[in-house]
Amino acid sequence: MGIPVSFVLVLVSVLAADLQKTCDSGTLADCVTLAGTYADRDWPRALQIYDDACTRGAPAACYYLGLAYLLGADVPKDLPRAARLLQRACDGGEAEACAELASAYDTGRPDAEILPRDTERAQALFRRVAHLTGKACDAGDLRGCGGLARLYTMGNGVPKDLAKAARLLRKGCEGGDPVQCRRLGHVYARGEGAKKDAGKAVELFRQACAAGIREACQDIKRLQWAEITGSTRRRE
Repeated sequence: MGIPVSFVLVLVSVLAADLQKTCDSGTLADCVTLAGTYADRDWPRALQIYDDACTRGAPAACYYLGLAYLLGADVPKDLPRAARLLQRACDGGEAEACAELASAYDTGRPDAEILPRDTERAQALFRRVAHLTGKACDAGDLRGCGGLARLYTMGNGVPKDLAKAARLLRKGCEGGDPVQCRRLGHVYARGEGAKKDAGKAVELFRQACAAGIREACQDIKRLQWAEITGSTRRRE
C-alpha cells in the first residue's frame, strides 16, 4: 500500500516551513535546499529563493540561478547575466558552475556578440574545475573523482591522460558510485586507459545495472552483441 499523496504533501510543507526558518536565520545551505523543495511544484518561487540566497552569498544558489538564465527556464534567456552568475558561483567554489561556464566559452553560443568563443578563458576555467574536483576527490567526494576523470579524458584544463582517468573512475566505482562503474566499464570495453577486457566491462556494467543504472543494462547487451558479431575486433 503506497503512502497517500496528501501525507507526502504535508511532510513537504512541514519541511519547507522548517527550512524557511533556518534560511531566514542565515543558514544559506538551507535556502538552497528550500528552493529545491519548490523546484517541481512552484518554479517561480524556487527562482525567487535562489535569487535571494545568491545575493546573500550562497554560491550554489548562484549556480542554479545561472543555469536558469542560461537555458531560459521560465525566465528570459540572458546569457550575459548567466555568465556573471556562473562566474560568481565558480569563484565561490562550485566546480559544476566553473565547468558549465567553461563549456559555454569553449563551444561558444549561437549569438557570438553575447557569449563569444574564448578557448583561453575556457581552459582557465577548466583548470579551476580540476583544482576543485581534485580537492573534493582527495577528501572522499566521489563526484569530484568522476569530474576530474572527465577532464583527464578530454584533456580540458589538464594534460589528456586516459590511464589516470581510469584510475579515478576505479576509485569512484570502488567507493560505491555506480555511474562511475558504468564509465569504467566503457574504459575496459574500448581499451582506452586500461587493457581491453570485455569480461571486466560486463562485470562493471552488471554492477551498475544492479544499482539501478538502466543504461548499463543496455550496455551489457550491446557489448555482448559486439563480441558475438566480432564488430569490436574489426575496429582494432
